[in-house]
This record gives sequence, C-alpha cells and structure tokens, in this order.
Amino acid sequence: LTAYAQKHWQEKNSSIRRLSQTPLSAKLIMTAAVVLTIQVFLGAWVSTNYAVLACPDFPTCVGAMWPETAWQEGFTLWRELGLNAKGEMISPAALQTIHWAHRVFAIFVVLILGLLGLNALQASNPALPEIGRIAKLLLALIVLQVLTGISNVIFQWPLAAALLHTAGSAALVFCLVRLSQWASWSSL
Repeated sequence: LTAYAQKHWQEKNSSIRRLSQTPLSAKLIMTAAVVLTIQVFLGAWVSTNYAVLACPDFPTCVGAMWPETAWQEGFTLWRELGLNAKGEMISPAALQTIHWAHRVFAIFVVLILGLLGLNALQASNPALPEIGRIAKLLLALIVLQVLTGISNVIFQWPLAAALLHTAGSAALVFCLVRLSQWASWSSL
C-alpha cells in the first residue's frame, strides 16, 4: 500500500519542484510511520485472534482500568489459531491482553500522529497549501480511527465500523507517504 501510494504520488506530481527549505521533520514522520506500523500489526493481531470482543466495554476492559493480562500467551506468534502454545484454547486473559495492547498503544499513535498533523498544519502556507490539506485529513482520520475503534467495542464489532477502522488505517499510511514529500531525509 505504501509503495502504491508513493508511486501514484510520483506519477501525478513528477514536475513538483524540490524545496530548498523543508518544513517537516523527517524524524517525526519516521517515528509516526514506525508507531503506525506497530499499531497496524497490533490491530491485525486483534482481528486474527478475534479479540475485539474480549473487552466489551469502554474505557475499561471487563470493568477494569487495567484488566488481567497474559502477555506471553497472547503474543506467542507461532501457534494454531485460537490455541495457545500448549494446544489449549487461548484464555480470555490472553485475548484481553491482545485487545488491551492495541487500545493502550493507540494513545501513543494519537499523540505522535496528532503532533505530526499539527506540525504539518503549522508548516502550511500559500506556497504549500497541500501540506495543510493533508494535515487536516490526517487529523480528521485520527478522530475517525478513535471513533470507529470505540464503536467496534460498544456496538459489538459491527461490520461497517470494522471496515471503516481498517480503511482508516490505510488512509493514515497514505497521509504519511504524502507528508514525507516535504521532509528533509538527508538529515537522518
């Protein structure tokens, strides 16, 4: 998806001039990309293990601000689907751990991507109006992700919210690719 977004952008904007002064931090964009990638993998792990319904309430999980966890069981990668490493059914605590990890890490994603969005909004100017458009889209998508994530829990995983949540993560990747155009990569 990232390669497609970059290829599409390059074909569409091959005549765009390079700026002598780049307004966005490449380190912040790279940090946002790493954090978002981790969150996408956590979301895929939630979905793969059907852990969406392991925490049926919000903001708590099974009534607790910090639910019972089983990190090793929840994050054993090489095992049969739905089973733990011993071949037994994966425990509710492990499913809660998977779900909770995605939820808690979302806080970091919102903070880092929100900071990038605000940074890009500040960098927008009449000569670079597209930065502002992408920044506004990024900030709106962050809100959409939070709302669809919460609605997946509250409304017991409705298909529309689940699809919007997945599409939203893809759109966030697209925004990061687009914003990377205005970063100085030589300083990394």
